[in-house]
Amino acid sequence: MSEQGNILLLDHDESCRKTVSDFLVASGYTVEVATDDDMAVRRTVESAFDAVIVGIDSEIGLTGGPILRMKSTGSSVEVIAITEHNSANQSMEALAQGAYCYVQRPVQLPVLLHRVRNAVAHHMFHTSTQTYQEQRGTSGSELRNRI
Repeated sequence: MSEQGNILLLDHDESCRKTVSDFLVASGYTVEVATDDDMAVRRTVESAFDAVIVGIDSEIGLTGGPILRMKSTGSSVEVIAITEHNSANQSMEALAQGAYCYVQRPVQLPVLLHRVRNAVAHHMFHTSTQTYQEQRGTSGSELRNRI
């Protein structure tokens, strides 16, 4: 497990996968790569990732939908969508399905790093809050009522 966080990267573009993976590893993250939706879902269930980066390409059927559906079933992993350039519909659809945020192609690595840092921090906060609530036997609404 990395000090910065554990990331799963799913993208159809081998060049993008390598560039993004190398950049995030150099930035202190542990990165695992998946090449299709099924592999990404399997790995997400088997391992504890802080964030999943999903390259969306509807032309080849890589939608990120299975990963985003995991969010609706209670998964706390944060999803960052990589959408096609000038595809507002694709970006808004990813957000509506539960993505934490999105970046557009061509991926600007400093922007992606910023989004990854925020997503990992959000996931870690959510996880630690959930652990605290479980240890204390309190729910989020009970904590708000106490404040």
